[in-house]
Amino acid sequence: MARINIYDEELTPDTELVEETNKKGTFYGFRIFLESAAALPSDARSAVTFWFSSTEKREDFLLLDGSTTRWGRWWHRWQARKAASARFVVPAHRHLETGEVIAMTTPLLADVISTISVEYDNAGGTAVDPPAAGTMSVVLDNAVMGTVALSADEKGVDFTPAQPPDLTQVGVITLNGLKDPVTLDISLTADAVIARGHFVTTGITTRPLGT
Repeated sequence: MARINIYDEELTPDTELVEETNKKGTFYGFRIFLESAAALPSDARSAVTFWFSSTEKREDFLLLDGSTTRWGRWWHRWQARKAASARFVVPAHRHLETGEVIAMTTPLLADVISTISVEYDNAGGTAVDPPAAGTMSVVLDNAVMGTVALSADEKGVDFTPAQPPDLTQVGVITLNGLKDPVTLDISLTADAVIARGHFVTTGITTRPLGT
């Protein structure tokens, strides 16, 4: 029988959730970092990792003695920072009299790259930062319309229309990576009517006073 002894002076507040896949399957860990040189990278620091066969068993372990324990409090703080859902930030259209949401496609200009903002919420509905890099992915179900890609900060989706555009096409952008995928119906428009203006500060010029 193996036994590991860890003393309180070795404990640190640094912890993380980890995941590993091998021939036996995927396992989910809770790692406690021990006192070691702060300058060391995470993979070189002393640590103890508890491994579980499912995320549910890991959560049960962390909350074994209730949420008032150190690890239970840590778990709730981590959950509060974790993105549980996402949504595209686009205008919503409602019926004038009933207020019911009208399902319709979101028109995107056919001759420019459009960036559609994405916001993330935790399980309680509070806005949080995006998940770790590489968690999210995005696809467009109609390649004739163009291509989609996550922005560098994962807070938006860039849509690049194919040229020349086919204005008869419609498609669905799907954002994956969380429990439930997020979808957005889109269409193309060549509307050239001026809708807004903005200052271009990169081309500021000067001239002498009085001229």
